[in-house]
Order: sequence, then C-alpha cells, then structure tokens
Amino acid sequence: MKNKINISINLDEISDDFDKAVKFLVKNKVKFVEIRTINRKNIVDFDIEDVKKVAAGLSKNDLKVSAIASPLFKWYLNQTGEKILHDNFSFNPALNENQKREYILKTIKIAKIFGTKNVRVFSNLKQDGLKSKDLFRDVMFKYMLQEFSKARIVPLLENEPVCLISKADDYLVTLQKYGKQGLKAWWDIANSYDVGDLVDGNLIKNLAIFVEYLHVKDKVSRIEKTYVPLGKGYINYKRIFSDLLPVIEKDIFSSIETHVHSDKVQATKTSLDHLNGLLNQKRAAYAIVGAGRISKKHSLAIKENINSELRGVFDIDRKKAESFASESDVKNYQNLNDLLSDQKVEVVDICTPHHTHIKIAQKVIAVNKIVLSEKPFSINSKGLEEYLKDNKSAGNTYVVFQNLFNKPVQQFIDNFRKGKFGKIQFFAANIRWSRDDDYFKDWHGKIRFSGGSLFNQAIHSIQLLLLLLGNQTKNVSYQKRTVRKGSEVEDIGNAVINLKNGAFGYLELCLVNKGENLESSFYLSGTKGSMKIDGKALNSLVYEYFDSEKNKRVYGGKSISDIYGNGHKILIKTLSDKILGKKDVNQKYLIKAKDVLPVIRFIEKLYGNS
Repeated sequence: MKNKINISINLDEISDDFDKAVKFLVKNKVKFVEIRTINRKNIVDFDIEDVKKVAAGLSKNDLKVSAIASPLFKWYLNQTGEKILHDNFSFNPALNENQKREYILKTIKIAKIFGTKNVRVFSNLKQDGLKSKDLFRDVMFKYMLQEFSKARIVPLLENEPVCLISKADDYLVTLQKYGKQGLKAWWDIANSYDVGDLVDGNLIKNLAIFVEYLHVKDKVSRIEKTYVPLGKGYINYKRIFSDLLPVIEKDIFSSIETHVHSDKVQATKTSLDHLNGLLNQKRAAYAIVGAGRISKKHSLAIKENINSELRGVFDIDRKKAESFASESDVKNYQNLNDLLSDQKVEVVDICTPHHTHIKIAQKVIAVNKIVLSEKPFSINSKGLEEYLKDNKSAGNTYVVFQNLFNKPVQQFIDNFRKGKFGKIQFFAANIRWSRDDDYFKDWHGKIRFSGGSLFNQAIHSIQLLLLLLGNQTKNVSYQKRTVRKGSEVEDIGNAVINLKNGAFGYLELCLVNKGENLESSFYLSGTKGSMKIDGKALNSLVYEYFDSEKNKRVYGGKSISDIYGNGHKILIKTLSDKILGKKDVNQKYLIKAKDVLPVIRFIEKLYGNS
C-alpha cells in the first residue's frame, strides 16, 4: 500500500481568529490542523479547561489535530548567558528547571485532550559557548523523552536555526542517538536552506527513516528572505517531494506554515493548492543543458506548471551552472554524462549555442530520453536530414517555437485554415528589436556558431510564414547588412518573397532599434480579409476584417514586455501533458524536428540569394 502524506495547516498561519481559521479549514476540506497559538496566545499557556473548549470546537467541525506545535526546548539551556532575539510565539524562554518540567507535563495533557500523539520539540536556544552536543547533557531533554515515552507521545524534533540542532549533520546524529527512545523528525525543509544545507537526494534519503512530520514554507530567494506562498519562491518542492515520496516508510503529515503576514488567508489558500498539486499531480521531469539567457525562461516555465519539474542543469561554464542551480534549486551536474545517467530525468531541454543542438540531442536519444531543444535545432539542412533518418530521433525531438502558443498566432492560423483571407495579395513580417554590441561578442556574433540572424531572431516569423504560405512560395531574395564592428551576422535584413499566384511580401529584420525592443509583427491581406498581430513577440492582436463577418475589429493591442512572449509556459505544459498521456488541445502546435526542416531549407535559400 502506498504511503500517504496527510495535509495539515497551522491554525494561526490562517488567522489569529479561531473561528475564521476553522471556517477556512472546513471550506477547503482540510481535515487536520496543527495547534501553536490561538488569538496570539501559545497553547501551552492556556488553562486546561480552555484547551478542552478549543478541542470541542475543532471536534464540532470534524477537525483532527495532527500535532501540537509546542515551544518545548525553544528555551535557554542556561539561565545565565547571552539572550538571542527570535520569534517565540508569545512564549517566555527564560525558565528554571521546575518551570520546564511543568511545561513538559502540561504539554502531554494538552496532546491527550486534542487526541494527538505528535508534539514538536526543539533543542534549546543557541547561546555563547554552547555547541550542538550540549543537548546531550541536558537532563530536561532526557526527562522529556522519558515522560513522552510513558504517555505514548512522539517527540518530533525540529531543525530550528536559532537552536542548537539545525544543521543536517547534527540533526541526523541527534535523531540516531535518541531514535530508540522515540525521537523522530519534524523536518522544516526551508530551515535546512536557511542554515546552508544541500537539500538533495542523499539528505532526503538519510532523513526519510526519521521523518514523521514536514513543515513547508517558501521564500523569494536565497538572498531575499521574504516569505511567499508555497510555490512562489525559490525552493523546488516538486523535486523534493518526488525524491521523498518513494523513500518514506509510513504515513506522515505535511503542514503548511506560510509565515506570510499580508493576506494570510489567500497565502494559505495558494499554498494549499500548490501542496495538493505536489502530492497528487504526476510530473514530467526535465533537466536543462546550457545556463545562458534563454534557460531562465525555460526554468520559469517549468516552475509555473504543476505537471512539470526541473531536476538539474549542466553547462560547461561551471560558474554559470552553479549560479543557475542555486537560483533554481536543482542539481548541478558535473558533466553531460552525469545528467544523461540520471534515471529520473525524462526530458533534456537544450539551451546551448545553435551549432551544438544536434550533437547533444544525439546523446540524449541514445539513452532513451526525450529532446526539447531551443530553435533552430540545426543550422544545416543536411545535418538535420541525417538526424531524421533515425526514427527514434525523429519521433522524440521537439523544438521550441513558443509563439505558436500565443492566442493571437493561433487565431491567425485558424482564420487562414478556414479560408477567411481568400486569395493572398500581400504579407509582411517585421522584427524591430534592439541588441547591443555585447550580445554579439560571444557565439551569437559568429556565423559558424549561430548561423546568422535569420536562424536566431527571424526564425519564428519565418516558421509562421511557411506554416501559412510554404506551399505557395515561388522565389526569394535577401539583402543584409552588418553595421556593427566585430560581428559576422547581419544587423539589418530584408527579404522579398514571391508567391506562385503573383502576390508577394517581405520580411524585415532590424536589430539596431534604439532604446528597446519595439515589435515583432505579422500582417496578411487577401481578397476577403486582412489581419495583423504584433507586440514584442507576436502576442498582440491588433486588427482583423473579414468579408464573411462584415465586421471590422480593431484591438487595443494588449501585450507583454517580454520579447520571448509567454508561450514557453503553455508549451511546457503541453509537452508534459503529452509525455504523461494526457490530452491537450495545444498538442497540434508542438513542433518536431522534422517540422523544422522546411524552415532550415528556406533560410538557406534566403542566404543563398543574398
């Protein structure tokens, strides 16, 4: 039988108001609750009669208590010595032995009233001169273990950064030392990041035998410690849960502790939805090769889709890879073979210079993984033809043309296929972007590495043009100019494309617009209709008129500032759905390597007529 993770929520993370928190739990069908404070008063400071009233209120709403998030041992081992500042949730940490003993015994009573066997404990607050091993001489800790054992209460040790036991090595040693006396792990995953632990498969495997309780919360980044709802920060819980679920040995709890102070209810709801997705949604596993500019767009798209997870990255530039791995919270593979040997990776996402795409893809296919490559995938049609001779390569290689997932582009294609334009009379594609000199100092400015600007900036417009008019083209010509020093690729280009029916159109490429990226637009006019889309990346519908509808529509041109558009997110979702065997209406827009071959041949034809 598969082990299960039961979801619980810390009551005061929802609201300080008991009734409001309970209402949220009932509405969202959460069956378990964790108790720490109510109305800003710590539960261990409640009178026993008041505890019974709280328990009755929970029972009335069919809520069960997963654990008492007690403050036990979040106090000072020595009454004298340095006092540190921390949030102790309205609990006084300066106690003598008698007071500590009373709290231990009272907490047992409280746990019994709530009908839970789980009680969180800490390891004493840090003080000058104290080390982690000083916990082992604490008579109160041993007393707690003894009394909890008698009462059949399970002490769950949290890895709290302000306490003696927080680092993974100390945590494991302590759990091993007191495991036979009933001590188990209350693993706050975010705390492991705070103390600099590497939360990888090894740590997860080592902790799994002790873990009976998880705390999940998220932060903006490793540098900016602001708390955000689960899934909105940098901690890669998808990867963590994928590694954890197969190795846990029993049913456990995972409790949401957002620490978000503004709109706590919404933050908790967002976190709950994400946690449900983590536990219930199957995911396709990706690894990225190449940690350059575009890889961050891929990483974000994978992060934003609950059906996808990023496992790791490799780049020959080790500093880039290290930075990317840290930012995305993934494994930094030491070499490509290290990545390819990872059995958990299903899709290898290639974000490297153009000339390397096929070579890397061949190695990926050889180990029976799926290829997702940035465009163009090939800058040589003969090389692509050779690659496509292998059926496994042809059937398992996808190329990123994210603009096809933009709604305006899909509407354009749909109108064309329905014959709304009539006989084509004119078309125009414009790319007016800004690229500074630094952009071309690396491989982007070398013909043998990038292939030229048609393979780089213009390929999305060319692909759309051929999708619509590919079987109607007759002949082409191309003028190009390189206006900056030190670059081999064109900054300005203009192609004229003649159709078999006598119509013609043009493709304009300009990478010297001053200030910012201006537009990427596509216009088509025929005997029955006209339509234009633009925006930074063909993501804005501007104008359409069709005789069949007798209605002109001019749009405000809603757009986004990102030149890559927002199609990556939809593309990743669509590909992951396909891998997972789920139907998706957008799957017809996925581009395989064989679909790119006409595009590569067309670009070669343009350069051959320049």
